[in-house]
Amino acid sequence: PVTAATSEEAPVVVVAPVKRKTPPTPDAVRAALVAATSEPGSQKRIGDAAGIEQSALSKFKKGARPLPAERLAALAAVLTKEGHL
Repeated sequence: PVTAATSEEAPVVVVAPVKRKTPPTPDAVRAALVAATSEPGSQKRIGDAAGIEQSALSKFKKGARPLPAERLAALAAVLTKEGHL
């Protein structure tokens, strides 16, 4: 916040709006996962980092099963940290 005041007035606090980034869509996360798992062992490593079993990650990657919102967010965070999303 920025505070501005004259000698006779109470301070005025100006608050800038908070920019909230829209979470990535499941399709965007899936595409990033496909790109990120081109090397052997990378899917397991990413799954471990996101706390997702490899079988669930594989089904999500193939489009056969969605991930719960909290798991999707964890996966997106890992992929973002690694520069894939």
